[in-house]
Amino acid sequence: MRTAKFETEPFTCPSCITKIETVVSKLAGVAETKVMFNSSKVKVRFDDTLVTADAIAKSITALGYRSYLIRSPRSWPNWLTGVMSDHHSPQGHAALEVLVGRVPIFSQLDDDELKDIAGRVKLRHHRRNEQLYGAGENNPHLMIIHSGHVKVYRISESGHEQLIRVLGEGDFLGDTSFISGAPADHFASTLYAADICTLHHDDLRDYLLRFPTVTYKMLETLSNRLENTERQLSIFAGEGAEHRIAGYLLELSEKQGTATGTGDHGTVTVVLPIAKKDVASFLGLTPETLSRKFTQFESAGWIQMQPRRTVEILDIPALQQL
Repeated sequence: MRTAKFETEPFTCPSCITKIETVVSKLAGVAETKVMFNSSKVKVRFDDTLVTADAIAKSITALGYRSYLIRSPRSWPNWLTGVMSDHHSPQGHAALEVLVGRVPIFSQLDDDELKDIAGRVKLRHHRRNEQLYGAGENNPHLMIIHSGHVKVYRISESGHEQLIRVLGEGDFLGDTSFISGAPADHFASTLYAADICTLHHDDLRDYLLRFPTVTYKMLETLSNRLENTERQLSIFAGEGAEHRIAGYLLELSEKQGTATGTGDHGTVTVVLPIAKKDVASFLGLTPETLSRKFTQFESAGWIQMQPRRTVEILDIPALQQL
């Protein structure tokens, strides 16, 4: 049995205690669930051969309470709790190989190649809202996210934050400085506590030359990012706030939506992955405009706003026509 703690945003209603404890306790392999209301944490004791910590976190998030695993030195191996200081210890090194093997750009490598990369990768735990690097800085590392989320953004001349993208598990950043050799032109900060692997650019250059599959996967990821950026620009160019918001909600529904009902009478429930102010920044809107448009969408019967950043989409065809 293992014990893990999950951090959520502040709880506002005591009814969440019974709701979370009931749902999580029904998962196969979960022996005990305890909600710590005042600290906004959930403590779970479970059999990791039957259920994973990620599955537990997703079940809590599905209830409308965005959840992230807190790495605990008493519950998890040392390689998950801070800077990797002993690459030569058999336990830590073997565990790091498993971690590296889960990263998409390294997933096609064999055991010996993963072992080689694990010998040079360092893993560090970062606190919530910690800046990883800023505009104008020379970042010499490729950063690979093992857990948590990182936001990439710029600061406009007027001092406003413009969100570029949010990266999650398996994503990487620091590639721009590697390719161009120039200082970063953006900022990167953790949205929540995150575990991030770093690989020096010199080592990355060596791997790209030695392992064609890593090069291909990296190019594939960069191509997808470029496609997403172009789609984002096309949405912004000449389109009103309603169109941007509707497009964003529809994209969320395709990626994470939980559907109920069938046909035109069906609804889809999604959870905003970031705070509303960050959603507004990403869509090129002010927070006030986003809130006003959400209210208009509710009045029209298209959506229903729920607690914990949860949105119930009631009329998908209506959003598609905007």
